[in-house]
Amino acid sequence: METKENHKKIGPLKDRYAFHEVLEMVKMDKKVEEMNESWGPDEKEVDKLMEWKDLKKQEFPNHPWRVKNLIPKEGSAIISSISGERKTWLALEMAKCISTGLPFLEDEMFKTEGCTVLYVDCENSLSELKRRCNQLGFPEESTHRLYLFNGSDMNFNSDEGSAWLHAMIQYVGAQVVFVDTFRSVAGGLKEEKAEEIRTFFGRFRKLKDEGVTIIWLDHFRKPSNFEKKIPQKEHLLGSQDKTAGVEVLLMLRSEPGSNEIDVYQRKNRLSKEVEPFKIKMDDWLDENNEIKTFLRYEGVIDEKETQKEDAKKYILSLLSSVPGLVTKEVIEAVQDEKKIGERNIRDALKELCDSNKIDFGKNGKQNYYFLPKELEEPLESSDFP
Repeated sequence: METKENHKKIGPLKDRYAFHEVLEMVKMDKKVEEMNESWGPDEKEVDKLMEWKDLKKQEFPNHPWRVKNLIPKEGSAIISSISGERKTWLALEMAKCISTGLPFLEDEMFKTEGCTVLYVDCENSLSELKRRCNQLGFPEESTHRLYLFNGSDMNFNSDEGSAWLHAMIQYVGAQVVFVDTFRSVAGGLKEEKAEEIRTFFGRFRKLKDEGVTIIWLDHFRKPSNFEKKIPQKEHLLGSQDKTAGVEVLLMLRSEPGSNEIDVYQRKNRLSKEVEPFKIKMDDWLDENNEIKTFLRYEGVIDEKETQKEDAKKYILSLLSSVPGLVTKEVIEAVQDEKKIGERNIRDALKELCDSNKIDFGKNGKQNYYFLPKELEEPLESSDFP
């Protein structure tokens, strides 16, 4: 297996070896150095033992980011969302930017350090993958190469499957790998089983030592009506052991029918977590009347607005199960379940009334809130994305 230092010297193995040869070498756990005596003898594991004074003298890159603030230069990350909330669009845009060396979302806050990218797609058809790449404006030629692998029935939770991925990374010389999605390549892994999660991520730990970043696209469960709608770590299946195995966790949220994607960084081992931010995703017709899709940074999310929207959803759910509540009862019920301030709850009540989503009358000195007659039927969970 090649080291980080040799990875830069020798380039892609595909220039000298057939893929099946690389795969066999990975299976046999041979070192790349053994293929060329000029690379020196194979290191013994005991040689990795060192004194602190020796480690202190070593120099490491000052810039640990492949995508600044979001994706580490080596290690792993998870990009997760509920199914259908645009994580593939975001990941493809990120892959394009890394391979071209352009800032992600056209913003210097997310500058990229370009390299060869491998995108393993086990979810979409080849025609759908081509459509999305065309819409995002993937160039035919870029500063660095971008390889796409589209397949099914991949099982990276096996010796054969993990060897295949290691070999493919060496074959094309990739330094960043996207896997779309974790579930599609996990080989029936039980995500509630901590030991199985740890074993799976352990298969790819040595990629970090080789200077490779692997980005897993993953799903998380849809929060119930009585949970906070903003993505939290615990929404991720096997969350504790998955997040322990990665440097960065990004969680996405998008309202149905909206062209906005909210991004929440729920783990950042390398630095302070970035503030939640918003991405705008727009479609345009180009001069050839073809649809083009653009993603751009829209700034930090206003937490006050987020809390107010969260309060609105909870109030509607609450009033669907009772005849009505006075102001104090609404405030106490919301605060019992959520960390939302009284001012945001009162603002949510006012906006719901102004938009005729709820109605109110007087009960003594307090307002008495209830659903209009056309909304008196119990609301389905699908009404609360």
